Amino acid sequence: MNIQQANKILADACGVEYSIFDGMYKWQGSEWTIKDPRCREVVRWKFKLKTQFLVGVWSCTTNDRLGDFIGKTIAEAEIACMIKIAEEVT
Repeated sequence: MNIQQANKILADACGVEYSIFDGMYKWQGSEWTIKDPRCREVVRWKFKLKTQFLVGVWSCTTNDRLGDFIGKTIAEAEIACMIKIAEEVT
């Protein structure tokens, strides 16, 4: 799954409205994308993500079923986790 597909699925799951006029999902006046920290905050809250720093890497998890997703940055770990959530939601 790519990030554009995950954006659409997570926007729907989080109740973000699609703007017919702009042809995109919009959040607080901007395009919805999980690359944006404000949008990731909505997904964090909705899916109860936990992010923590381990030995030299960031780890993001939702529950034991999905496991941990690792990244060099918080964003990298969370985006990997969110893409997996989007796969599970569909």
